[in-house]
Amino acid sequence: MPGRKWQENGCVECHALLGNGGYVGADLTRITATTGREELVTFLTQPPVMRPARRQRHPALAREEAERLLDYLEQVSKIDTRGWPPPPFTRINPAQGE
Repeated sequence: MPGRKWQENGCVECHALLGNGGYVGADLTRITATTGREELVTFLTQPPVMRPARRQRHPALAREEAERLLDYLEQVSKIDTRGWPPPPFTRINPAQGE
């Protein structure tokens, strides 16, 4: 079942897909289009300490599980979202006329 690891690990609590889900972590709708697969596999199998807690680690997956999760995220990234999610907000400094 596509997305099983996404559901089992509660990824939606911190991350969003297609604008739905948590906002503590990044929206992962297009993550496979912007980050190399091997880099993502490494992140998922050898996770860093999460912020801001610094005590909790990102859930570690076996390589096969990471590959399946990335297959799911690749399917999601192909959905025509008509530009959603929008690019991150950038602060405008009125004093500089920007």
